[in-house]
Amino acid sequence: MSQGSSYFVKPLCLTGEKPVCIDVSSGCCFSNRYSFPQKKEVVSKMRYAECGCQICEGGECAPKCCTTDVKPIQSTAFGGVGVPMHKVKINEEYILCAACCCMTTMFIPETDADAHGVEDLTRCLCCEEDIKISMAPEAPTDYAVYINNVYQFACISPTTCCKGTRRVSCMMNKYAFPCDDEVPFSIACCGLVLVGESAKFKSPAPFRPSSASLVGGVESSSSKGEYLPSNLGSSFMSQQHGVPVAVAVPINGAPESTEMER
Repeated sequence: MSQGSSYFVKPLCLTGEKPVCIDVSSGCCFSNRYSFPQKKEVVSKMRYAECGCQICEGGECAPKCCTTDVKPIQSTAFGGVGVPMHKVKINEEYILCAACCCMTTMFIPETDADAHGVEDLTRCLCCEEDIKISMAPEAPTDYAVYINNVYQFACISPTTCCKGTRRVSCMMNKYAFPCDDEVPFSIACCGLVLVGESAKFKSPAPFRPSSASLVGGVESSSSKGEYLPSNLGSSFMSQQHGVPVAVAVPINGAPESTEMER
């Protein structure tokens, strides 16, 4: 249906590798082109004409009617289009919240390029919208510093009612109706999955359920009855016959004590 792209590029006009400004477009039987300095693939001759009447050519007065020696645009004039884009790597996703057929997840970027840009892919029946903004190029030494935006609107064969994924840096919003493997049905809040299958996504560490508890900064299991200095299981020194004695109270509160005498 339609597509387009724009890039933020290096000013190679300072070294003479690229022109200061260039524009090439064509449609139907018309074309529009300009280049400064002159680029042979774009403008074969420098001339000034108005309404089909040429006034000057090459800096000299050369009146002519209906100029026909304009060369067609060469394919090399469209250089700089289609810069390879860096593909963001997503190894593991952590679920933050979910409401039935939509969810918000987060991932840890491996490189700086993985945290760049915005990606938006939306499908609704037979329509598809694919937009990418401020993406990093595949090779940082290329002519393009980063990809400003690339968009594409297409008509496709319908495979679902509606589905979409939007990534902003390392956060993602997803929705699908009906739900599928990429967006499973789930209800979650702050990383705690209340309803639904969470095998595809991990819970963030601060909200991850665990059978072990942290006591005094040390992970211990209360079922084993271990004696650790903490608020729950206390250890103190007492005097017995003038000799210091260490008395430990178990975490589970069992009426058991040990005495060590010297």
